[in-house]
Amino acid sequence: MSGSLKKATGMVSFRNFLSICTMMAVLFFMFQFFQIFKERGNVFDINEYADSAVLSGEGQWEADETAGVPPVLFLGKDEGGTLGVVSQWCHYTKRRLILADSPEGAAEMPELQDAGMLLIDGAALELPRQEEAVMSLMDLDIMTVFLTLPDSEILKKCDKLCNVMGIVQIGDTPAETEGLQVYSGFLLGGAAEYRITEEMDEKQQKLQDMELTIPWYRLGMGTKIYMTGLFDEDEVDRELFPPVIWRSSYNGNSVFVVNGDYMTKLAGIGILDGFCYEGQDYCLYPVINAENVTAAGFPGLAEENAEKIMELYSRSPGTVQQDVMWPGIYALADKSKQKYTFFFETQYNYEDNVEPSGENLAFFLRQMREIGAEAGRTLVYGGNITLEEKLDRDETFWEENASTYRFCAYYAGDELKEEVRKVLDQGGLADIRTVVTGYHPGDFLVSYYNAGVTIQSITGHALEYSFSLDLQRRSLETALGYYNLLLDLKPPLWPESKEDQWENYFDIISSNIGTYWSPQNGFDSTTLTESDSRIRNFLNLGYFQSRQGDTISLKVEGAGEAWFLLRTHGEWIKKIQGGEYRELEENAYLIHTCEPAVQIQLEKETGENSFYFST
Repeated sequence: MSGSLKKATGMVSFRNFLSICTMMAVLFFMFQFFQIFKERGNVFDINEYADSAVLSGEGQWEADETAGVPPVLFLGKDEGGTLGVVSQWCHYTKRRLILADSPEGAAEMPELQDAGMLLIDGAALELPRQEEAVMSLMDLDIMTVFLTLPDSEILKKCDKLCNVMGIVQIGDTPAETEGLQVYSGFLLGGAAEYRITEEMDEKQQKLQDMELTIPWYRLGMGTKIYMTGLFDEDEVDRELFPPVIWRSSYNGNSVFVVNGDYMTKLAGIGILDGFCYEGQDYCLYPVINAENVTAAGFPGLAEENAEKIMELYSRSPGTVQQDVMWPGIYALADKSKQKYTFFFETQYNYEDNVEPSGENLAFFLRQMREIGAEAGRTLVYGGNITLEEKLDRDETFWEENASTYRFCAYYAGDELKEEVRKVLDQGGLADIRTVVTGYHPGDFLVSYYNAGVTIQSITGHALEYSFSLDLQRRSLETALGYYNLLLDLKPPLWPESKEDQWENYFDIISSNIGTYWSPQNGFDSTTLTESDSRIRNFLNLGYFQSRQGDTISLKVEGAGEAWFLLRTHGEWIKKIQGGEYRELEENAYLIHTCEPAVQIQLEKETGENSFYFST
């Protein structure tokens, strides 16, 4: 017993001691080498997304008679928002838009014979006086869309129009529905039901913001419904649910009808693409393929609002950003696999005598590089100074602390103010490629501001979500493969209420990003400079397509590379030459053109869910 104990507690031999020391030295060297390699490999003061050459707005696509897609005739007036939506859709899908303010005037236009679609703003018609003139237009071999409808009492006096729309009965009173449903296959993302139920919590019950009072039409045989109002099926038979979006036919041509104001809003862009898909054997059109997260107001480089921050967090503003906010943001970006663009706020209040410091700059640039994020600059500020004065003071700081980093993206806040436009017109911002701003009805969602700068609009806020925003997101992904989510990180640093404190604020944004705003359809996550390059290609390209047998031929001009959405009815891609593809969902494929000419061979067989490269 004692001998065994003595042996067990004996001294370590010299050989074992040497082995242990050698192992510790190796481990120490490995960890140190890894950290040194990591630090040297993270070239944080270089914008990795700013290297590639980009196209200029001088080469953007302009509509003319040689456009590869048949023109569209819009019948209506420039009011109510429908023309703005139609104009955007035509520009993005490379269609020439022809305008007519009356059916009589449209009938005399020679371009009518070449038109591929007739879009009618029904609310702008003078009915029943113009009923016969509208019917004469529909006698042509053309797909027709009623973007809006006249008042139901007026429509009761138009038997012929009701017949072509598939309406057999009009209710005397509107339907007070419980919600709305979009059926699968119309927009990307599958079916969606927008209805509040008793099982939903208080937060979910606040999602309902859609118009639930609907003119009640009953449709006849041969119609197909894409969106409908909802009732309790124990009280109302499903076939009597009020239709919102549907299709009928007239003289062998599709007639689409929208019962509501959906075509006056941004969601109308994707709805129009849904009509093209439903009215044809297949549908092929360009998309941007870029989904962004704009993180505004963070990081702040001045120790501003320090007294309030210390009171709430017991830390300095810089420490709160590094030790409290950043770990959550980092984890959120890593989990969602989304790319962020962070807009540095050099200082917000230029009158508080608190100047920016470069002490935390290297830390955040390194951290951003690790998660594939990009840094941008902000044009938003407080204090009684001009934007030019702000930029002059900022430039001194950046020259001293990050002179090699190329800031290509700038954040302009909720709107493109006149002082921002003045700076952009003067061309005083070196390296600038794109400006992010809020979207306002009537604006183009993405566009060139001038030959060198693009505008990317915000399409949603991480702090907010609703049923109408869900429909808009589905529509924009269907139409453009694009969204730009705003993550405003200023409130936790300038809190005005308890909800602005980081722990409460983060609970809301992380929940929304992790559920409602999470990537869904397989489009690429990009930084704003990456997205800018794709938007330029998208806005500059022109294309021609045709089909013979089972093969689609696509020719692209004006862009080095481009992305298209191909939607089929039960056909799969068997082979592709000159490009590659990814299956987004059943009957929907993302096409990436690698060469100017692409051949896509289809068949009715199961395909693979991955990228296929040209041979």
